Amino acid sequence: MLLAPWALGDVEVFTADRGMNNRTWFIRAGPERYVLRAYNTRSSELVRLEHDLLARLASISLPFATPRPVPTRIGATIAAVEGPAGETLVALFERIEGDHLDDEDVAGVEAAASAFARLDQALAAVASAHPAVDGRLDAVPPGVPDLDDLEEIGPHGAAFVRR
Repeated sequence: MLLAPWALGDVEVFTADRGMNNRTWFIRAGPERYVLRAYNTRSSELVRLEHDLLARLASISLPFATPRPVPTRIGATIAAVEGPAGETLVALFERIEGDHLDDEDVAGVEAAASAFARLDQALAAVASAHPAVDGRLDAVPPGVPDLDDLEEIGPHGAAFVRR
């Protein structure tokens, strides 16, 4: 089971109805709420870099919550779990309650834009060991050599990103 690395006891598991990058579930363990993330990447180094960046963000006083990984029983924030499709990297996060933004809510969109600007400032202020992106479109991200391969954005989206 994907939750085996954490000592949670009896849990309820709910499928998250949104998300594209990874498989995600909502977890209820007594009064505690979590999000379980199964990564699509097999690179534990990339996930470690992400968790390091999240820890740095947590040390900054931001006016909103940022994801916080929950350590496993052995203290790691990432676990490799063997499953039917092979090894999967998983992480458990404290759940940040909230609602998905309604695109028609102008005040909500404005508040989200303000939060993104503040996050951008925070990210610029924290050092990261993550490899820098040089801006070449054929190398962003390295796992996607051709934008046309991204079904999510379609040919019009790929043309827009290229422009």
